[in-house]
Amino acid sequence: MSIELDPFTLLFQEKVALERRQDSLETAIDWYEDRITRYSRGCRIRPWKQRQINRIQAKLTDAQDELSFINDELTFYTDVNELARDEYNFSADTTQLGNGRSFTTVVLNIKDSLYDDTFELGDTLKIYASGTKTKTFGGRSTRTSRLNLTPVENEDGLITGFFGSTSLGDIATQYDNFMLSIRNTDNELLYSEELGVQTIA
Repeated sequence: MSIELDPFTLLFQEKVALERRQDSLETAIDWYEDRITRYSRGCRIRPWKQRQINRIQAKLTDAQDELSFINDELTFYTDVNELARDEYNFSADTTQLGNGRSFTTVVLNIKDSLYDDTFELGDTLKIYASGTKTKTFGGRSTRTSRLNLTPVENEDGLITGFFGSTSLGDIATQYDNFMLSIRNTDNELLYSEELGVQTIA
């Protein structure tokens, strides 16, 4: 929400932005390290796989360097106290269509804080839905879905957005978990919530 903010509030917003970036980098680093471990398995690493490892290692090094810088920067914000931040939550409803497919509708609610400009009305958010399950013969299977969503303010002053599909229904009902996350246009993680396996209403 855009208002004229005092210097302390601006410092708080800078701290929030740094912490968001810190979380995003830590997630990326975990992913890079896991991918390198997977590619490095086996007695002999083929040339194409080594090239992949080298590319991922370069991204990992860059992310680690940036995270180190962010961590150093955050030491200057130790005395910047917590103010209200933007709040997010999801709710889901699943029904069965005439063809037997599950259709899941998700509603996103946002409480836009005066002191946090991470989300501003009119921003487009990236919504990711994912689910994982154990395969019959071992291992894990993952399915993801992504869409862009621009929440709007209704006549009651509430900021909401909704979306739904049968693909979402498959993830929500056929996998062991049902995770929704929000990222901004810079692909920084803003919020995530696990809703669990959905049942048909």
